This record gives sequence, structure tokens and C-alpha cells, in this order.
Amino acid sequence: MEMDDQLLEKCKKRIEAKLGWGGSEIWTHQDFEKLSDVIDEATGVRLSTATLKRIWGKVKYTSKPTVTTLDTLARFIGFDNWRVFKLNNKEAEDESLTTKAKGFNNLTEQRDFSSKKSYKQQWKSWYWALALGIIAITSSFLYFNQKSSLENKEDLFFENFSFESRRVVSVGVPNSVIFKYNASAARDEDSLFIQQSWNKDLRQRIRKEENTATSIYYYPGFFLAKLVVNDQIVKEDSVYIQTEGWLPLVVQPNVPVYYEKKDIFNEGVMHLPIHKIKENSIELQPETPWVEFYNVRNFGGLKSDNFILETEIKNDFKKGSGICQNTEIHIRLAGGVLILPLSIKGCVSNLKMLDVDGIREDVSALGCDLSNWVRVRYEVKDRKGRIFINDEKAVELNLDFNPKELKGLLFRFQGTGSVNYVRLSSTDGQILYEDNFDQNTSSLQ
Repeated sequence: MEMDDQLLEKCKKRIEAKLGWGGSEIWTHQDFEKLSDVIDEATGVRLSTATLKRIWGKVKYTSKPTVTTLDTLARFIGFDNWRVFKLNNKEAEDESLTTKAKGFNNLTEQRDFSSKKSYKQQWKSWYWALALGIIAITSSFLYFNQKSSLENKEDLFFENFSFESRRVVSVGVPNSVIFKYNASAARDEDSLFIQQSWNKDLRQRIRKEENTATSIYYYPGFFLAKLVVNDQIVKEDSVYIQTEGWLPLVVQPNVPVYYEKKDIFNEGVMHLPIHKIKENSIELQPETPWVEFYNVRNFGGLKSDNFILETEIKNDFKKGSGICQNTEIHIRLAGGVLILPLSIKGCVSNLKMLDVDGIREDVSALGCDLSNWVRVRYEVKDRKGRIFINDEKAVELNLDFNPKELKGLLFRFQGTGSVNYVRLSSTDGQILYEDNFDQNTSSLQ
């Protein structure tokens, strides 16, 4: 096995150890889908399920992983990129080379000092050892030259493309974003796309001979838009669509249904009433829709490694397919998201967050009576996270990834729900954002 292959195997083993899902030989397709989600949450880069299955040998594929893929895997286990991971494993490489040298020396000693072999036998041994050595050296030289050539071609290939989000047309959503690109280096048979975010369903085809494209974003947030050639991401650029205060909407298959601020504030609570939902002919059965409240803005430079989020919420719908009262709090980052899922006790098996999976672990502390107010405190200090539900510690998290700036908040309720207050502060106690919904006002300190 070549050294780079050994390093990749070591990287995979560290990922498996971090996940704690057992050996990859028992992983299912759903596990690789979850791994894609987990890596995206931790690094802000989504590796496709197909790519991950190729890396873990579930699908036969002869090409080497791209630099982007290797960098992402390395970042997931705490390194800045693949090169840093390689440097940190140089000692292992040196040990491997030393072991090979010792093996060669032992072979030489056996040839030189074996009294049981005739001179002719010793000569044949020398001859074959020399021939095999020349073959090995030649093969290694050709391999590394070819590998270097391929890597250079890959880097040069990426460099021949350009891509940027030139401007956002308006404030809020829906919003059209103007993209400028140069894809003239693509071959005539290549398929070219602009992808709005990690979601492959949000792709639109573009032409290599053109250089401008627009795309409509129906949801606010911080996105990493991508220039895609066939199924390979060659360039990325950020798109930041902010809101003017809180934006309420109901998720629908194509375009969400938007509501006005006057629809959601009443007596110091943010809440979208059931009758307002039904006024837009939205049915709550047989499939209960999600109600979302967005506030996408800068929060005083807070980052994912040190912050405190405090809030009080409840889910106001518990009928039919909404029986679980599924509720989520999203902390949107500059490349990634922290999701806190909640439900009634009986549905906690469906809850997943970062490396915590309700199917494999006891997450019963995330189950609560959401028909009544639930106090939530999400605090992170020095990349160590703790979540408190009604003042009881529920979950501890390891947020061991490069700190990312907080870019937005999102409350999601299956059916509908209420938020009593929101407070964001630094770990030293300085309040940077607070909203009590008293008069549809908020304060950014």
C-alpha cells in the first residue's frame, strides 16, 4: 500500500472513532447520508454520499480523492487541511521507511553470511534482489510523477475557473442573486451548474460560453454557492441574504408562504396562529407543515466557539402527524449550522444533532412537554458545548472545528409554535442581542 493510501486509511479510522458508529463494514447507505450531513455541519463543505461510499470502498472507483475532499476529511478530524494532516503523520511515514530499510538490511545480512548457500545461489539472490529493487524504484518514480502530474492538472483545472456572487438584488426574500463566472475551460461534453447551497436539488444549468447567471433564493441565510462541473465542485462563493427583523413563513414544496410581522406578535410572544395558516388554504393534515421564524443578521461578532443562547419556546400543535411536536432551534453560521432538535419523549429516537443520534444513543433528555413553556440554554465555551433544558443539563457536545461567526437564528415548529424571548450573549456575560417581543422591537448591543 502506498503511503498516501495508508494516510487515507488512518484518516478514515479516526473518523470512524470520532463517530462511534462501529466499523464501516456494517455501515448502511443511511449511515453515509448521515455522515454527509455531519461533515457539512462541522466543516461547511458537503461531500456527496457517492463520494463517501467510494472513499470507504463501498463503490468501486479507481480515481484518487480530490484535494477538496481530502482537505474536508482532514478538517473534520481537527486539522486545517490534508497537508497539515500529512505533516502530523510524518513520524509514521519515517517509521515505515525505517522498517523497510531494516528489512533490506536483514535480507543483505542473510545473503552475506549464510553459509548454507553456494556462491552461485548467492549470486542468483543478488541478481533477483537487484532486479526487484530496480523495478520497485522505477514503479515508485513513475507513480509519484504520475500522481504529481494529476494533482497539478487538478489544481490547474480548478484555477482555470472563476465564480463569484456579484450582488444581492434586494433585501429579504424572495431575492435574486447575480453570479459572474468563467467556465471556458470546461469541455464541450461537460455539464455546468450553479448550485445555491449544499442542496443538489437547487441546481440550475449554465452555459460555458456565457458569464452571467441569476438565481432566486426563497429562504434567507448564509449560503456557500457552488460552480459545479458534472458532479465536481470547482469553485465556491458566499451568499448572505439577511432579513429585516423576524420573518415568519410556512414551508411549502416550491415557494414558501410568507407572513407579515403584524401576524406574529401578540402580548410579548412571537407566534403564528393556526387560523392565519388556514387563511392561506394550507392544510395541517395529513402532513403537518413546518412554521419557521428567521432572523438573519450579524450578532456583534459572536462565534461558534464562545456564545450563550437563551430562549423559551413551546409547540402549539399536537394533532395527527404533528403528534411528536417536533421543534428545532438553528444557529446559522458563516458556513454551517448548529441544530438543536426537541420533541415529546416518545419521539426522541428521531432526533439527531452533530455526532448525537437518537437511534444509537439515549437522547431522552431532549424530550420534553412542549405544550408548556420550555427553557433552553445553549452555551459553548472553548469549543465545548452544553445544552440545558428547563435548567437541567441534557447534552454535552464537542464543537471541535474552526470557529465560525454567527449569522442568523431560526426557530422551526411542526404545526406552529411560540417564542417568549431570545437572548444572545458572550460567555463573559455581555448581552449582544435581546428580543422580548414586547412591541415588535429588538436590541442589538
